[in-house]
Amino acid sequence: MGGDGYGYDVIGGDLQECVITADGYRPDHSDYDYQDDILDDEQNDYGYEHSGDQDNDREGFNINNMLKNAQPQVGNCCVFAGIYAMLCGYGQVSPLGWLGIAASYANSNNIDLNSIIDGSFDGVSSGDMPELLGQYFDGVSPIDMGSLSEALNDGPVYGVINPGDVDKDGIENDGHAVIITDFDEEHGTIYYWDPETGESGNGAVGDYIQGWSVNGVKK
Repeated sequence: MGGDGYGYDVIGGDLQECVITADGYRPDHSDYDYQDDILDDEQNDYGYEHSGDQDNDREGFNINNMLKNAQPQVGNCCVFAGIYAMLCGYGQVSPLGWLGIAASYANSNNIDLNSIIDGSFDGVSSGDMPELLGQYFDGVSPIDMGSLSEALNDGPVYGVINPGDVDKDGIENDGHAVIITDFDEEHGTIYYWDPETGESGNGAVGDYIQGWSVNGVKK
């Protein structure tokens, strides 16, 4: 299990060292309103609204909508911040932001929401990611490195990169969720929106672990 909201099983030996580490800069979100009753079932309807910018491309995904409305993670919430960022790109904006997604996950899995926010949450395993993404998106498909370029022709890829041994247990089995928006095959560089910083970044393609493409949001 990962220490940054995502966990994966290491297959085939050691992974390369990652450029972007998961224990780096975290923006100050002390003014967030973490509503006391956010686990109330009546609030599991996130109240998504279409954003004003409808100049969509890539099968309905608009990167400007994502950059405008996505929220940086707090604690070990890269998984949920990443999902919300993609929803924003498809015009689905919620006043609860990624916290509503995290709260729904916590409620469904009998997890204390505070453990997700304060950093003690172990993460989401790779085996559980397709089902989790499938709650919000249609056509969730696994994407390996060989099919990354082709997948990005149709839209963003919910990706996982290797940040190194984040939890300092001596094993590189941690992962960091990002939204991959482009891939420069010639130079071996992936470009992505990073929940860690709330900004665009890039890294070596060798840092890519796996990812999933989608065919739009659930109606």
